[in-house]
Amino acid sequence: MKISNIDVDAALANVRQQLQADTTVAPSMRTAIELLIVLVQILSGRINTHSANSSKPPSQDPNRPRQNRLKSGRKPGGQPGRVGKTLQPVVNVTGCTAHRMTD
Repeated sequence: MKISNIDVDAALANVRQQLQADTTVAPSMRTAIELLIVLVQILSGRINTHSANSSKPPSQDPNRPRQNRLKSGRKPGGQPGRVGKTLQPVVNVTGCTAHRMTD
């Protein structure tokens, strides 16, 4: 994988070879370097994920082209000439029922 024209996989393989060849490195330092190599591999793998090769939605794609939609000039809401469909209150109420909660 390349990031900014640097082959990350080759660089990590080179570091691992040098670490195995060098016998003067303390075991605790060797473990810390191996952990850092693993973290770099994980993070470099996450850099190249996008909606086509992962479960990320397309809205999370970096540098994705935005749609330049022109405004229609209309105000939001119901437009002039639209027939409304609003519920009207009942004129003659025929009854009232009380609903109570039961335990």
